[in-house]
Amino acid sequence: MLLDMTDFKGPRDLNQLTRDAGPAQLMLAAARLERLNQRVRPYLPEHLRHCVRVGAMTERLLTLVLYDRAYATETRFSAPQLLESLKRHPEFKGLQNIQWKQARHRIPVKHHAETIHSEPIDDINAWLATAQARGASQSSSDG
Repeated sequence: MLLDMTDFKGPRDLNQLTRDAGPAQLMLAAARLERLNQRVRPYLPEHLRHCVRVGAMTERLLTLVLYDRAYATETRFSAPQLLESLKRHPEFKGLQNIQWKQARHRIPVKHHAETIHSEPIDDINAWLATAQARGASQSSSDG
């Protein structure tokens, strides 16, 4: 099973989500959705990239969420061409249909990776040594 959300009814309480799936499974599902978003985005027309996100995917069905109603007709008519383009990608080889859903709100929520701004790490070994030194000094001060 890839990510089956056929019975998805919308946002739910976090406690219910973790009880049903567990935090690790939720993190894996979120990471998979983000990876799928990154795979689908280049195949979309430039003007649609900001308002379309992957909502779910099974082996045969890809659900895309549209955040701007103005493009509803265009997306519906362009779905066959998008489907054929995506089928060429190994991750979508069994895909047979694209389903479009209209989002309840207009602006897509940014993925947390899109909001993080950090300085690039030039030397990973130096960074790891610094992190280990901090961890060692904190553990010795705790004891």
